[in-house]
Amino acid sequence: SMDVNAGSNFGGGISGGGGGFIADQAGGVPGFGTPISESQEKRRMNNRVQSLIPVTVAQMLKATEDQGDTYQISGRDVYQVAFVGVIRSVTESTAYTQYSVDDMTGPPISVRRWVDSDDNIKERNRRADCREDTYVRVIGHLRALQGVRYVMAINLQPIEDCNEITYHILEVIHSHLLQNKASSTPTVNRSFNNNNNNVMQTDDFAGQNEIKSLSGFQKQVYDCIGVSNVDQGISIKEISQRLRGISEYEIRNATEFLSKEGHIYSTIDDDHFKSTYM
Repeated sequence: SMDVNAGSNFGGGISGGGGGFIADQAGGVPGFGTPISESQEKRRMNNRVQSLIPVTVAQMLKATEDQGDTYQISGRDVYQVAFVGVIRSVTESTAYTQYSVDDMTGPPISVRRWVDSDDNIKERNRRADCREDTYVRVIGHLRALQGVRYVMAINLQPIEDCNEITYHILEVIHSHLLQNKASSTPTVNRSFNNNNNNVMQTDDFAGQNEIKSLSGFQKQVYDCIGVSNVDQGISIKEISQRLRGISEYEIRNATEFLSKEGHIYSTIDDDHFKSTYM
């Protein structure tokens, strides 16, 4: 069964404002100093090419923990998650900002985002909008520190349209049903994977409209990443070969910006990327 208990609770009492996204690395590097077998390494790489999965807080807290930083929800390996909730509290420090985010399917979950002194004005303003009683959409990685689960945020963005809350709940339900169908009908796995990618599109709500406002080489870099249809995505080297007029330094700056905005995510390593909206 699936814990999507937010139902009517999600729809009521939205108190204006938006939210934010957060990133956290306090968990360190799991398994550091411990030899990793070839099978474990392949498994870890496979986890990294998973698409963005819409979830609830209850699902994250009840996710099955495997080895290292690997989790499973509904029998599926989890790498990157998206969820919607309201900020209950904000705690700021010099290193990171910690948010307590509640979607009413379980207890609030901690979400962290590192403080980057190089953030531009737009990013600083967005972070300032992430305050108590604000609904936000979070994209990040599920982690655990001393047995307590939290989300290391890649992006945290205020919700401007209340319909996004309902949309997210429908995404979670649809994704869960498709996964169950794929598990019980192996012959439709290929069809499921294609459909599931469509389900996980964050559509205009998650900022796909913002792609149109990207300027210059950022849009060119995103277009190269967006057309890639392989599991591991496209590498910095391949992008550089296609965009000969743009230096590798500029390409890396563009991928860093696109990652922070939640438009792309890394896959098998820090040099390979896929579009969030694929």
